[in-house]
Amino acid sequence: MSKVTEVEVRFNAKSSAQTISEALALATKHGADTREKMCAVQFADATDPDLQKLLNLVSGLKGSKVLVNGQEYKPKDVLATLYCPDRPVCKSACKHLRMGFQRLEEFLLYNKPYIKGTTLTTPQSHLITQFSNFIEAQKENEYLVKKELLQDYLAEQTKFEAEFCEKYQKAKLEEIVEQFPKKIVLNPMEMGVGISFHHAAPTPPRQRKAPARPEFARYIDTYYKAQIQGQVLQHYLATLLHQVFPDKLDVPAAIAPDELLLGLGIIPEAQKGQFYAQLADTAPPPQAREYWKKAVEVERDPNVLAELFLDRGNTLAEEGKIDEAVQLLKEGNAKCPDDFLILEALAGIEVERKDLKAALDYLQRALELGDEWNAIQENSAFIPLQELPEFQILKNKYGGA
Repeated sequence: MSKVTEVEVRFNAKSSAQTISEALALATKHGADTREKMCAVQFADATDPDLQKLLNLVSGLKGSKVLVNGQEYKPKDVLATLYCPDRPVCKSACKHLRMGFQRLEEFLLYNKPYIKGTTLTTPQSHLITQFSNFIEAQKENEYLVKKELLQDYLAEQTKFEAEFCEKYQKAKLEEIVEQFPKKIVLNPMEMGVGISFHHAAPTPPRQRKAPARPEFARYIDTYYKAQIQGQVLQHYLATLLHQVFPDKLDVPAAIAPDELLLGLGIIPEAQKGQFYAQLADTAPPPQAREYWKKAVEVERDPNVLAELFLDRGNTLAEEGKIDEAVQLLKEGNAKCPDDFLILEALAGIEVERKDLKAALDYLQRALELGDEWNAIQENSAFIPLQELPEFQILKNKYGGA
């Protein structure tokens, strides 16, 4: 493991983001020249609290870079590793190993009831999309999981942790990957409530199969005892409450699921935006719109807000609500102008709508904000664009010949 001896943070001093004035004040405090477009701030001590503040402020801005010991890393990776709250007690695989919102261990925990032998049977079609780079279709609705590709991806995802975190254990990563199913079978009639890497797109209300109350009570008891904290528990509880409420719970019909959970005090203040967004994914209209409005109102972290807009937009698109998804993602772009993933999602939707010019425009804007060309090149959603002259121009500019 290497020791952090020097950290340099570079960010766009001319950004229009709300956090820029505070970031510039911190930069000035540490002797940086804020007159140039790209401001560079040097820190000799990685434990300096101002470094953490600055990374929180600029990690989502266009063009932000972090150099640790002279090597460039993604700002979010540096922030998550240097100030990881789990480090003192970490004994498992790195908590930063994620695909979408869920940690790997949580995926296995919540889907364990649906894994028989080495096969996971699930109704969640978006899980196939999430695994698209790590699976191979065998026949209709059956997919072979290529664990070696999954492990390579996860190793790449935690390069910074492997270099600078003393608790990182490659062997633990390998153990978790081995626990993954070897095969995924998509079964739309299997109406379970397992949690995938991504927010589960809810089934239409009339098709939901609500669990009996003893099943609900058993899951609550099991996961409370396991002390599962954070957004996965919130999502799981919210989904179950919505499915069984009000017929299967002995609570007044006037008490909404969000009020019940908030009243229990298990939703941390910093995670209420995510909580309301997850309720919006499970509630029918018009409640979903009200929950989403609350999510946007209470979320203060610009990076999390961008992720919420992206996730909600993808959920709406998966439900076939394309116009609503586009409208919401455009709102997300207005509120989070430095987030390139929202623009990439809009590009993908425009490809589906056959508006290739609009898709190319969104892709160009995403690349200007720092999107990675390889990620776009490998995204199957953009295959219809690859023969267009405009796509080749973008390739030459951002990806090389």
